[in-house]
Amino acid sequence: MKNLLFLSACFAILLFSKCSSDTKKKEEIAQSVPQIDSIEVNYPWTPDPKNETDDIFIYGSDEFGEYPFVPGINKISNNTFLRNTNWNSGAVFPIVNLKYKSIKIDSLGGIVQLKTGDVKTDNFLNFYARYRKYEEPIKTVKEFFGIHFINNKKYAGTPDNQMFEVEKIHQKKMNYLTKYAKEYKFDSLELNQWKLILNFERIANRLGMFNFANNKWTKEQVQSFVNLKSEFQEDNPYIKTQNYSWMASEIVKAIKYAQTGSLKPDFKVDYKIAEDNFKGQTRNLLLTQLMVNEGKKLSKTDFEDYEKRYVSTCKTERYMNYFQKSVMPMNDKITSTSLYDVNKKLVDFKEITSKNKVTYVDFWASWCGPCRAEMPASQKLREEYASKGVSFVYISTDENAADWDRANKQINLPESQSFLLANPSESPLKKQFKISTIPRYMLIDKNGKVIDADAPRPSDKEIRGVLDGLLK
Repeated sequence: MKNLLFLSACFAILLFSKCSSDTKKKEEIAQSVPQIDSIEVNYPWTPDPKNETDDIFIYGSDEFGEYPFVPGINKISNNTFLRNTNWNSGAVFPIVNLKYKSIKIDSLGGIVQLKTGDVKTDNFLNFYARYRKYEEPIKTVKEFFGIHFINNKKYAGTPDNQMFEVEKIHQKKMNYLTKYAKEYKFDSLELNQWKLILNFERIANRLGMFNFANNKWTKEQVQSFVNLKSEFQEDNPYIKTQNYSWMASEIVKAIKYAQTGSLKPDFKVDYKIAEDNFKGQTRNLLLTQLMVNEGKKLSKTDFEDYEKRYVSTCKTERYMNYFQKSVMPMNDKITSTSLYDVNKKLVDFKEITSKNKVTYVDFWASWCGPCRAEMPASQKLREEYASKGVSFVYISTDENAADWDRANKQINLPESQSFLLANPSESPLKKQFKISTIPRYMLIDKNGKVIDADAPRPSDKEIRGVLDGLLK
């Protein structure tokens, strides 16, 4: 599922560029519009949890990752985007300085679209959804991967064909935009916003294919990737899109390849390239991502040296906070059943599952749509059974503690019941219980005996009968 999300994410980048003076005035006026307080997510159908291709989760994102929305009210900020991940109707929706306090997601004519109550705004927001419906309809998963040439072997080893295909797909979308904008009377700001989205989708497609044929690129072609760094220099509100940092990091790789002929990860080389070739928020974001994702592979001494270097360079408080939350303490007392609590203190799995007669354990992750879709039902179940002697324990498999922390706040998990695997990728606990997919639910008695290693989900009607039987 993550690969599918990644491909869809390539189509979801928003950035401002220099516009006419008339457009700039409109942008200034738009900045004074109140931010959206909330968005109401109403899924037009219930996805089959056993069929990944049937999902229809709506995602939002920021610089640090994507987060699925659960049914109901979800808080978002203005100047972001939403994305429908369903493989046959996926689309990006730019939430840019809207004056509406709420937005509904509904199915109109078989397309997942946004509804604000204003026809003109709805036409603007749903351009991509309608393009996917009428110009690029997809009926099968095989067809989906065939269209996305990045995964198509026909183009993997032929750079010229890849370049041609990128431009062909881009032009097709631009032609549809021209026709669509005329039909629905887009103003210059609306038209420019979608042009920018499509342009950065084009850039994402180019960068995505770079890794598939890097040893066959000519020096001139490699330099064309390097030159894309000029698109990522200005600070702008749309840096808060997850794929912005991915694209910038791909350009770092292209620069390294041009300089060394290697794509092998090298923290120190990558760090210096980011420092030397980018500035402002883009540089700060790249350095943050390097420290968070790759810094943990450094020796303790090297990490401390780079931490000082990072702190002296990055002055973006938001990024600094994210970095600090991601750093876990060095601890030689970690055991095979160790977890971290929200204060980064070690706790033992056996201890937290022996407090009540029955413990209902939920293995989940911040990025997992099906996991988060179960949380409202889990809350109701918790409220109903906590007083009857059932403990509820939520164990995240997130690789990054900052992502787990953010998700805890978004879905209001009780801090005393939320934990993080001490070593997610190599966790003995995960291996012991054979946690290969999530969400995964378990029932454990107070003596540590596993009653059910694959218990019903919170939304499953059977779970209450199971719990009632265990409490007798």
